[in-house]
Amino acid sequence: MEERAGEPQGPRAENPRRHPAGRRSPRQGRSGSEGAAAKLAGADEQIRLLLVKAASDAEKIAAGIPRQAQTDAEAEREKTRKEIDSARRTAVRQVYEQTAELATSIASKIIARNLNAKDQQDLVNQTLGQVEALKNN
Repeated sequence: MEERAGEPQGPRAENPRRHPAGRRSPRQGRSGSEGAAAKLAGADEQIRLLLVKAASDAEKIAAGIPRQAQTDAEAEREKTRKEIDSARRTAVRQVYEQTAELATSIASKIIARNLNAKDQQDLVNQTLGQVEALKNN
């Protein structure tokens, strides 16, 4: 390191404000503690603001939970209604088909003849049409 004339040498050369023993001078101690107190006050304020924001966010989330639950429940009810309606339509269709098959069987025994597959299907379709017409009346 190059020595210059008139510049302090030793521990004070690095920081001319430092006390020779590496401690702060009494004047620096006061201003340093004031700065630390200001930093602490600023940190306290930041923490307070963060806590206020966190509480506000928590309230918003808590308020949204019942709304979301209500929306989910309504969606589930609608899905269940559709499933029930579909199952009902399937069951009614099966009853109509069984009724038509039974009517065909009875009719074939009454007229004492056997119907071929095409005649039987025509009769089933005709009977279904009649049952549907009765249902709509």
